[in-house]
Amino acid sequence: MSKEIEQVQEIVKLDLNSMMQLSEGAMQNLVSKEAYFFVGDQEYSVEVGVKILSYDEVVNFMRGRDPQKVLMADLTKMRVAASVFDLNTKKPLFNEKTAGKALPQLIEALHKVSDEVNDFSGKYQMEKLKKKSFGVNSSSTELAEKQ
Repeated sequence: MSKEIEQVQEIVKLDLNSMMQLSEGAMQNLVSKEAYFFVGDQEYSVEVGVKILSYDEVVNFMRGRDPQKVLMADLTKMRVAASVFDLNTKKPLFNEKTAGKALPQLIEALHKVSDEVNDFSGKYQMEKLKKKSFGVNSSSTELAEKQ
């Protein structure tokens, strides 16, 4: 087997108090992320802070809205406005209205880094689970090959 397989970290067992502290602490800090986007043939990058959103913050995106009338673009703007911050001032870069006036490429890039942190679609959790599963399977395969 290839040595390129990423080792999966062991699971950290938490007591209830530690779990609550971890949850509260995670949502108080901004995660530094670099977003990349193109305008024409020129590539740009910008470093932003991404807020880890609480469960209620994510759920509230749709509260009071008709899901049949909300476009994916509207949801993207809501997510960016709620989660992308200036690292220096700790203030949001946009609100829903100003996000709609920014370059589409920029909003998509900012949404991508926000999704990497908040995993709105579950995509990144699935990737982690696949790596973990692959790591376990490859280890057992390597063990069988050695015998």
